[in-house]
Amino acid sequence: MGGKAPIGILTDRDAVMRKALRSTMSESCHRWCLWHIMQKFCRKLGKNVEYLDLKEDLEHAIYDSLDGDEFEMNWATVMERYNLSENEYDWLQDMYEKRNLWGPAYLKNLFWAGVKMTQRVESINSCFGCYVDKHTPLYEFAESYCEAMEGRENAGSKADESTTRNIRQILTGFPIEEVFQKCYTDAKFNEVQRECSKILYVNCVRRRKLDDFVEEYELEDRVWTKPKYYRKDILTKRKIKYVATFNSLTKEVSCQCKHFECHGIMCKHMILLYDLNNQTEVPEKYILRCWRKDLERKHTKVKVMYHDPLKTETVCRYDKLQVLFDPICKKASSYKETVDVVVEIFQLLDIRLDEKISMLDRHNDATQSEEVMLGTPSSVCLEKGMTEVMVKNLEQVLNMVLGSFQDPHPRVRWEAINAIGQLSTDLGPDLQLQYH
Repeated sequence: MGGKAPIGILTDRDAVMRKALRSTMSESCHRWCLWHIMQKFCRKLGKNVEYLDLKEDLEHAIYDSLDGDEFEMNWATVMERYNLSENEYDWLQDMYEKRNLWGPAYLKNLFWAGVKMTQRVESINSCFGCYVDKHTPLYEFAESYCEAMEGRENAGSKADESTTRNIRQILTGFPIEEVFQKCYTDAKFNEVQRECSKILYVNCVRRRKLDDFVEEYELEDRVWTKPKYYRKDILTKRKIKYVATFNSLTKEVSCQCKHFECHGIMCKHMILLYDLNNQTEVPEKYILRCWRKDLERKHTKVKVMYHDPLKTETVCRYDKLQVLFDPICKKASSYKETVDVVVEIFQLLDIRLDEKISMLDRHNDATQSEEVMLGTPSSVCLEKGMTEVMVKNLEQVLNMVLGSFQDPHPRVRWEAINAIGQLSTDLGPDLQLQYH
């Protein structure tokens, strides 16, 4: 992982694994899988005469507590309400002392990428259940595993194609929803829409200035719960207050509910604050790369047993370039001066690619419509902040553009004339200094 430890690791209660993680990844948060803990309720507490009520109250304390203080209060209420045996009390007390390792109320401040407490085993079973079972021989396991992973890969590819073709319609009038519609995958944009639809039940009861740029908001919200075996959240009559802040200088927001920190999706409170302050843009830190649909995933170009990306022409060309550039990079890494030479050539190559891609795009567009009007190749390069590089390599750039005057396609020759005019406008003093 490039020498970077993960933020959190989800495991069962294995003591050996915990010790190994503490010594090798001390900065990572070690979290216990709540599914394993809940599975032990029957074995540890099943003999209690009030087991069903006890289990229900414990689940309420675990899943419905919004913070650590509320969890501790609910847990104490359960311990006082029921007549527990010595073994039952000792086991629950031991779990309570280690609550920061498994309690949802204590882990919501860390990013878990949407992984839920009960999802680990259930997701594995649903993935491999159709391919392997406890009777599968070892010699068939590898092949079945590849089939299962290939099925996941195909499902992901279909989801990507669906996201590209079909765009989910806007549900609310919040500008933030439009921002995420353009860049997020369909599944994640659906989560954003759910948060937008819940803003109806959020009220701002107080706001005050903390300094010249930061303003604090006290928001009253209705509590949403997801009962067992339900697929959707259920609105309750219970109300709770959150504190959120908005910085008018940096456009950053923070919320006490920690929904964004845990799930990577902006919560309804943050979206409401942007709307109250008439903000239509979202800082990049709130648009996570892992949810975006407009980025190319490098791992899709890697060949593995269950996925062969070489079936596409683009990846074949990519592989060819990798083979050509790898020895050059290895050779150049010997000295700093050779690295500088390669970097300078790559910058010039980047300009040349922009010119060529721009001309090819115009050629393709011209075959579809003669009315397509786009910027000149030189303006494309200048927009990328490559002015200094172009001035440094002005002779090569001019020779490249002048060479396009001999291109057989009239549109390319026309664009070359436009490029000369644009260069004269943007780099006029440099042209006069070198050629007059």
